[in-house]
Amino acid sequence: MKDKQLTQLAKEYQNLGVVHGSALLLRPIDALRLLQQLAELRILVTSCNCWRYVNGGVVQDYLEYSPLESIPLLELTPEQSALMIADFLATELPPNIDLVSFYFDDPQIGELLTIQI
Repeated sequence: MKDKQLTQLAKEYQNLGVVHGSALLLRPIDALRLLQQLAELRILVTSCNCWRYVNGGVVQDYLEYSPLESIPLLELTPEQSALMIADFLATELPPNIDLVSFYFDDPQIGELLTIQI
C-alpha cells in the first residue's frame, strides 16, 4: 500500500524537481509539502541536504541538517522529524540554497521516489 502511495508522490514531485543520482531535489517550498505527506505516511526522514545551481548544473552544498543530532533514532518519530526539518527549512536555510533533498531510515524509500516514472 505504501509503495503505491510513494509511486504517486514520485509522479507528482519528479515533475516539480530534479532527480540527481539517487536523490530527488526539490525547491524548499515543494520539499515542505512532501515532508508533510511523508509524515502522514509514517515515513521517517533522517536528514535534509542542501543543493545549489552552479554553472548550469547542481552541486551539493556543505550544509546538512539532521534531527538525529538532537534525538536518537529509536526515539525519533516521523512527525517530530518533519517538524524539525520544516523548522530548519523555514528559519535557517541560507538564501543561496536552491534545492533540498531528503534521506530516509529505509533506503528503499529514496529509490521509490527517484525511480523514473
